[in-house]
Amino acid sequence: MAIPIRVRIAFFGFAVVALTIAVFSVLLYSLIAAGAPEGQEQQLRGLRNFLWLSAGITLLAVSAAMWVMAGRALRPLEEMARAADEIGHARDLSRRLPAGRANDEVSRLTASFNGMLARLEEAYRQTADALESQRRFVSDASHELRTPLTSIRSNAGFLLGRPDARPEDVRAALEDVAEESGRMSRLIESLLTLARADAGLHLDRTAVDLEALVREVARQVMALHQDRSFRVRVLPDAGGSRASGDAPDLGTVLVSGNEDALRQLIWILVENAVRHVHQSGTIWLTLSRRGGPSEGETGSLVWLQMADDGVGIPDADLERIFERFYRADASRTGEGTGLGLAIARWIVTDHGGRLWARNNELGGATFTVELPAAEEVPDSPTPAEATADLGTPRLSSSS
Repeated sequence: MAIPIRVRIAFFGFAVVALTIAVFSVLLYSLIAAGAPEGQEQQLRGLRNFLWLSAGITLLAVSAAMWVMAGRALRPLEEMARAADEIGHARDLSRRLPAGRANDEVSRLTASFNGMLARLEEAYRQTADALESQRRFVSDASHELRTPLTSIRSNAGFLLGRPDARPEDVRAALEDVAEESGRMSRLIESLLTLARADAGLHLDRTAVDLEALVREVARQVMALHQDRSFRVRVLPDAGGSRASGDAPDLGTVLVSGNEDALRQLIWILVENAVRHVHQSGTIWLTLSRRGGPSEGETGSLVWLQMADDGVGIPDADLERIFERFYRADASRTGEGTGLGLAIARWIVTDHGGRLWARNNELGGATFTVELPAAEEVPDSPTPAEATADLGTPRLSSSS
């Protein structure tokens, strides 16, 4: 059976004081007895009894004092143990122990205990948020997958149950099946990408010519959406802009990144803009360089801005649109899966950059991608194709 610390402290103090008094009494008695004349045995006996009585009273007083002092010294530890038990039973990690007034060991232990509670509370909150996010993610994913599956099942049932259906009805049902199958395939691919991101996947990076990549995507998207106007402007430095008809100066807008992921990022932002601008609307892609020695900074950044003159985003949703499956009001919803901007945010973050949105002066939205610039030149640069109209003023944004 373990002896309580308070008893051990009191016993140790008692032992030290008892030994001291015993040694002192023996020495005092010996000195007095050695110098006393003969025939005074009775006086020496009285002195001896007085010394023992005084020693006993002193030991009792010292023991009581040691017991009280040990109890006062150990009281914060008892309160700490009691508080830990109560916190464990109540699971209330917001409780804290009162800070000690003196800068002693117990006060430092109390501060450490409160710091541990704060870290546990933060870890518990993050775990709870992660579990809630995962629960909401699974629920939203199930809902999003249920919609195309329901459409496919109903159309398949129609085709099986109506062998004599009109050819145009059969064609319409097959087109619905193909469309919903493609939507479900895109959704599953997006879910797989986000699952890999949650698992800690990091992209391999090399020096990428972002200007060539932007022009390539702009050329492809212009061919797909000829009813929209796409305008690209490249501002590689503070010295001015460069038109598409000029001889391309490759390597001026380099980033350290994954080319496939950056291409996917640009496509996500372009398709998002296409869905939310009216027919004959305009989308601006602006590529520029920020920072560097000319602006008094050690590093250099590359900005890619995607602006449109369509429907803006409610201010309360400017950050929430990057959440998985979150959609703003109905005016900015379309045929997407609700995962594109979440994937875009992950791609930018994995590249060590930032992605944010704001409403611009044209009434539409502006998405800004900020990436660290690369200094080295790519091994095999791809020539940029001059295909976009560059005569539009640059749209800027502030973080």
